[in-house]
Amino acid sequence: SGDASSGEGERTGAGAGAEDEDAAERRAASVVALLQVATRDRVFLVDLPALLRACPDAIAPTLGAVLADRSVLKTGFGVAEDLRRLARLHPPAFGAERLGGPRGGVGPVIDLQHVWAAGTRIAREEAAAGGRAKRGRRARAAAAAAAAE
Repeated sequence: SGDASSGEGERTGAGAGAEDEDAAERRAASVVALLQVATRDRVFLVDLPALLRACPDAIAPTLGAVLADRSVLKTGFGVAEDLRRLARLHPPAFGAERLGGPRGGVGPVIDLQHVWAAGTRIAREEAAAGGRAKRGRRARAAAAAAAAE
């Protein structure tokens, strides 16, 4: 795990202060600050912290409604984690239905990080299988050549 205290001994007051600052930075970094929403012909960048400060009540019926719309496919690299962060940030718009979020939740979602990982795994497996097949053919050809001598 990424726990800063793992494997370390007792902390001093100065160390604890530094740890608190690091923890605050990690929390700030884990917030979705900028959301990109694209249609076929337009791209929108949404400053979520500013939007939450300016008009928090408008998020659920607008952006939340789009993300919950089952006819709108949501894609992105790492989007599943972003949606979890959004759900913690503003449950009425992005959270699970049981937690007061949109009816049916947010979806459908294709996380391209998972697609990429699956494709990479398949490519590695195919490369490994191909390499074994080539080595097998070479070994059989060498054995046949040795038997012919």
